[in-house]
Order: sequence, then structure tokens, then C-alpha cells
Amino acid sequence: MTMSPQEEVPESVSLSTLMASVRRGAGDSAPQFASGTTYLAGEAAMGRRHALRAKSKATTRTLLSALAVVMVAVFLRGWVYKQGPATDIRRAMTAEAPRDIELSMNLWNCKTLGKGDDRADPVLAPLTRLRVQKNQMEARNPQGLRPELYRLPGYPAWIAFWQGRTSQLQSVLAAQAALGGLIALLVFGLGLKLLKNTDAALLAALVAALHPADIAATNLFTDSTLTVAILLLGLWLTVAGRGHPILALPSGLMVGLAALVQPWCVLAGPLIAAWMLFFGGEKKSRWAAVALLAGSMIAPGWWMYRNHEVSPGWRLSTQSTIDGYFRTAAAIDIASHDGDYDKELPAKIKQQFNSLVARMETDENVMDAMDRLAGEARREHLGLYLQLKLRSMGRVLMDQSMLTMTTLLGRAYVPVDVASRVLRGNLSLDDVGDRSAYLLTAGWLAWNLLLVVLSVVGAAMLAMRKEWATLVLLAGLSVGMLLATSIPGNELAKLPMLGLQALLAAACMVKREKAEEA
Repeated sequence: MTMSPQEEVPESVSLSTLMASVRRGAGDSAPQFASGTTYLAGEAAMGRRHALRAKSKATTRTLLSALAVVMVAVFLRGWVYKQGPATDIRRAMTAEAPRDIELSMNLWNCKTLGKGDDRADPVLAPLTRLRVQKNQMEARNPQGLRPELYRLPGYPAWIAFWQGRTSQLQSVLAAQAALGGLIALLVFGLGLKLLKNTDAALLAALVAALHPADIAATNLFTDSTLTVAILLLGLWLTVAGRGHPILALPSGLMVGLAALVQPWCVLAGPLIAAWMLFFGGEKKSRWAAVALLAGSMIAPGWWMYRNHEVSPGWRLSTQSTIDGYFRTAAAIDIASHDGDYDKELPAKIKQQFNSLVARMETDENVMDAMDRLAGEARREHLGLYLQLKLRSMGRVLMDQSMLTMTTLLGRAYVPVDVASRVLRGNLSLDDVGDRSAYLLTAGWLAWNLLLVVLSVVGAAMLAMRKEWATLVLLAGLSVGMLLATSIPGNELAKLPMLGLQALLAAACMVKREKAEEA
């Protein structure tokens, strides 16, 4: 039975009754609304606490990972030290070590960087006699020492600092092992700032920590480790405080101090300042670039003035002049008749000296004459010089230092030209005497090849992501360091750019959408 419409519709309600009902409903819902607001605020606070806790855990994991890499770096260097130089310090000696140690002793005892006349060195001894004959040699000080112009003061001062306080040369190598850990940490810090990815930064630091050439260098009396540590510290200060003039000055000072260890570092200051100027993005970055450039010139400028006071000319060091004439020009001449550089160099040095004496102009400064003659050799054989330069840079990037490592460890090693065998398609090990050494050498070369390939790919990926500031800094400095290497090159010359190479290679694993903010 169907209900009528009149039965479905309720009775009419007055307007006043409806208004009263609305007011009662609003009043009843007010406590519920307040309760909901409190609940939402609590949820937001809890979310913030969870986010802070997660961020704190991530930071802790990052720090522990970085600490682990540093410990691995120090442990490996310490192990090689214990197996090698700790048992026989002579294993750590390099060609420049006797001179640096003598300079450090004179610096500690006489408070001056100087030494007696060179009498045994095949290059410096005849040069000393020639300069004495021409009355161009630096005057002796009251202790009977001549001011040193060949070597820079940075590494002798480093040796003097540790040996003078411990009376042990081994303490220098122990301190360099600690610097190896610092280098890995600085590479990690640069990775966080430039790549903005924790995993990529850790990978780059791990490459710096594990690379055998760097492990070997920290256990040698060579200035490579000290140069890298100072230069990377200055670079990290630059990146961390980019655009701040107050932080730019100490950054420049560190870069300038690196130039007192290896002379080519004097070019790093202008390169980094130019990068800051173009990629700073703010007006204050211009002042920061000026401050960095000024700071980088203080230490080398002071040393050039010191050298000018004791000898004519404005030189940071005479080493580049002497090596440019006796090694680079000699290498060009040897290559012109397809000679063997290592075999012919001793005899060629004597010929170079005789040629210098014969071709010097009257009253010409010996150092100026060597610069002039080396320049003429490069210009006359420009194509050959460029070939040698490219070949030298290839050796810097690809060569291995297996002989250096085995010497440190006191192991016998017969060098094998692995690269030539592979290029000829000879992959057999039947005619290889020491197969383990051969495989280690091949693995070392493969590592260097992989690092080169990945760094090129990483640079390309940075370009595709249009991260120009990171690309120009890492690739620009790497290329600049590579061009500054001398002829003939060797793997240890690569160490200043190794951390930058590792960062470029690590850029391969960074995806733009997943990049983490440092």
C-alpha cells in the first residue's frame, strides 16, 4: 500500500526553532574541532621528530663511513711502512731525498735553507763550477752555506719539523701516512660539496685511499703527499666558503703554501680564482676571487723576493730551468734520432753542459742561457716536443709504479712491458717468469685505465647535467696539472690530480633527480 505524500513530509517547523538547533549544533562541535586541531599539530611535531632522527642517523652513518675510509687509508700506508722503511730506511730514499734531508738539517740547526757546493750530482756539480768561474754563484753565509735556489723550502721544512722533534727520519713517513688519511677525508668533503651525493663522495675517497701509487708515495721521501694535502685543503676551503671573502683569503694562503713545495702549484691560485669569479654568481664573489688570488701570491712572492736578493732574476726555483734544459731539451735531441732516453741520458747531460758553455753569450747569466737554449730547442722541434709531451702525459695517467712498491717492500721485481704484450695480442703467461708480479702489474694498469675512462664519462655526465661549475673546477685543474708535468712523466706526478680524477669518476654514479644536498 503506497503512503501518501502528506504522510512523508514532516510538520512545519518555525524559523526560531531551526536557528536554535543550528546554534546548539555549532556549540556541540566546537570541542571536537579543537580536539582535531590538537591531533594534527601533534602529528606534525611527531613527523618533524622522525625527520630529525632520520637525518641524524644518516649524518652518523656518513661520518662513520668517512672515518672508516680514513682508517683504511692510514692502515694500508702504515702496513707498507712497517714492511718496508721501518726495517730499512734506505728503501724510502728517492733521487732528491739526500738533498732534502741535508737542507732540513741545516734549516733546523742553522735556521737557513742552504747547503755547501754540489760536488757529486752529475748536473748540479758542473753547473756550480761554471757559475763560480763566472762569479755568478750565491755568496756564502756565516755558517759557510750557500742559499738554496734549486729546491723549495716546503718539504725540507716538513722533514725538519718532524726529525728535529723526534730525532728519527721514520717519523716523517709516519706523519705522511696520517696525511694520506687526511687526503681521503678531504676528497670525501669535496665530493659532498661538489657532487652532493654521499655514496659518490665515499667512492671517490675510497679510490684515493686505496690507490697503490698514493700508498707508495706516502712511504717515500718525496714531496708529493705534502703537496696534495695542502692543495686539497685549500681547495676544500674554497668550495666550502665559496663567495665569502673572509674564507677566500686562507684558501689562497693554503694554495700559495703548496707552491713552496712544488713550483707548478703557483698556477693553481689564478685558476681557482678565475673559477670563483665566473661561477660565484654574486657580487661578493668578485672580492672573494681577489682575496684568494692575493693570498695565493703571498708565500711564492716572498720566496721569489728572497731568491732575487741572493741571485739575479725573479725565480721561484731554478729546478724548472735546470730540468728544462738538461732533461726536456735532452729528451728532444734523443728522440730526434730515435734513441733510448734512459740509456743515453747520462752521456747526453755531458753534451748538454758542453753545448751550454759553447753557446753562452758573453756575460750572460747561466740560468738565463739555459732558459734561452731550452726555448730554442722546443721551437725548432715543436712537433717532436708536442709528441713527447703527449707521450709523457699518457705515462702520467696510465703508468704503474710496481718497481717503486716492490723496492719499498724489499721484493725482487723484473719489469715487464705488459702494455706492449697486450697490444701485440700476446696474452699467454707461458714465457712470464714471475706470474704473480705480472698479474699485479696488469691489474695496476687496468685500474689506471678504468679510472681514466670513468673520469671522462663522469665529465661528460656533468656536462649533460649542465653542472658547469663542478666540471670546470675538477676537469680544469686536472688538465692544468697534467700540462704542468715534466718530460718524461711518471705515475707519481699524477698524485696531485688523483683526488680530482676520483671525483670525476664518482660523478658517473650520481643521478640528477636523486642527488642529495650536502
